[in-house]
Amino acid sequence: MTAEREQRRARMRAEAEALRNDPEDVEASKDLAAEMELEHPSPVDVVRDVDLPVA
Repeated sequence: MTAEREQRRARMRAEAEALRNDPEDVEASKDLAAEMELEHPSPVDVVRDVDLPVA
Protein backbone atom coordinates (compact mmCIF):
# COMPACT_ATOMS: atom_id res chain seq x y z
CA MET A 1 0.00 0.00 0.00
CA THR A 2 1.10 3.49 -0.62
CA ALA A 3 1.56 5.92 2.26
CA GLU A 4 -1.26 8.08 0.91
CA ARG A 5 -3.67 5.14 0.88
CA GLU A 6 -2.68 4.19 4.42
CA GLN A 7 -3.28 7.76 5.59
CA ARG A 8 -6.67 7.85 3.89
CA ARG A 9 -7.67 4.56 5.54
CA ALA A 10 -6.50 5.82 8.93
CA ARG A 11 -8.64 8.95 8.52
CA MET A 12 -11.64 6.85 7.50
CA ARG A 13 -11.17 4.55 10.52
CA ALA A 14 -10.94 7.56 12.84
CA GLU A 15 -14.08 9.10 11.34
CA ALA A 16 -15.99 5.81 11.63
CA GLU A 17 -14.88 5.42 15.25
CA ALA A 18 -16.01 8.97 16.07
CA LEU A 19 -19.43 8.33 14.50
CA ARG A 20 -19.77 5.00 16.32
CA ASN A 21 -19.16 6.76 19.64
CA ASP A 22 -21.55 9.67 18.97
CA PRO A 23 -24.88 8.92 20.72
CA GLU A 24 -26.81 11.33 18.50
CA ASP A 25 -25.46 9.73 15.34
CA VAL A 26 -26.19 6.23 16.65
CA GLU A 27 -29.79 7.22 17.42
CA ALA A 28 -30.19 8.84 13.99
CA SER A 29 -28.86 5.67 12.34
CA LYS A 30 -31.34 3.51 14.27
CA ASP A 31 -34.21 5.83 13.34
CA LEU A 32 -33.24 5.71 9.66
CA ALA A 33 -32.95 1.92 9.69
CA ALA A 34 -36.41 1.60 11.26
CA GLU A 35 -37.88 4.01 8.71
CA MET A 36 -36.31 2.13 5.81
CA GLU A 37 -37.64 -1.19 7.15
CA LEU A 38 -41.17 0.25 7.24
CA GLU A 39 -40.91 1.47 3.65
CA HIS A 40 -39.15 -1.63 2.28
CA PRO A 41 -39.72 -4.71 4.43
CA SER A 42 -37.42 -7.63 3.88
CA PRO A 43 -38.83 -10.53 1.80
CA VAL A 44 -38.66 -12.76 4.87
CA ASP A 45 -40.96 -10.42 6.79
CA VAL A 46 -43.38 -10.21 3.86
CA VAL A 47 -43.62 -13.99 3.56
CA ARG A 48 -43.99 -14.36 7.33
CA ASP A 49 -46.99 -11.99 7.29
CA VAL A 50 -48.85 -13.93 4.57
CA ASP A 51 -51.61 -16.23 5.82
CA LEU A 52 -51.41 -19.47 3.88
CA PRO A 53 -54.20 -22.04 3.99
CA VAL A 54 -53.41 -25.16 5.97
CA ALA A 55 -53.62 -28.32 3.89
